[in-house]
Amino acid sequence: MGIYKEMHGTIPEEKIANGVISKLWIEKDYFSIEFDDPAEEKLAMITGGFNYRELKLWGKPPKYIISNDLPDGYGLYMEGEDRVTHSNGNDPDDLNSWDENSSSSYAQRSQREHDQKSTVYMLIVFGTALFAFVLGGLIWKKQ
Repeated sequence: MGIYKEMHGTIPEEKIANGVISKLWIEKDYFSIEFDDPAEEKLAMITGGFNYRELKLWGKPPKYIISNDLPDGYGLYMEGEDRVTHSNGNDPDDLNSWDENSSSSYAQRSQREHDQKSTVYMLIVFGTALFAFVLGGLIWKKQ
């Protein structure tokens, strides 16, 4: 949106930006979309490089909002895991572009899940090695 502001001297209206985001979210490819509004097409050219597939945490596109309360006067947010926001992106589980800590709970959970998987894999490898060692010892003992 910053590039759009530099090019046009203003940030895009919510309706236009959210329309473009919705179209890109559905189509996933800038080149397959037909735009009715030249402003939408210009904005899509700028935002078409976003990897929306990586953002598809809960199946809804991010929302663009304009607010004097935000650092840049605008921002993007995604509704959290409960798929609801009561504060335009400021719920504890929402992800937003204006608070660097908004994704911390997901990062911590992701790390915990990674640690749990690593522990399970380690136990499987250790258990398999122990089984092979015991079985090899039994076979050697019989000979």
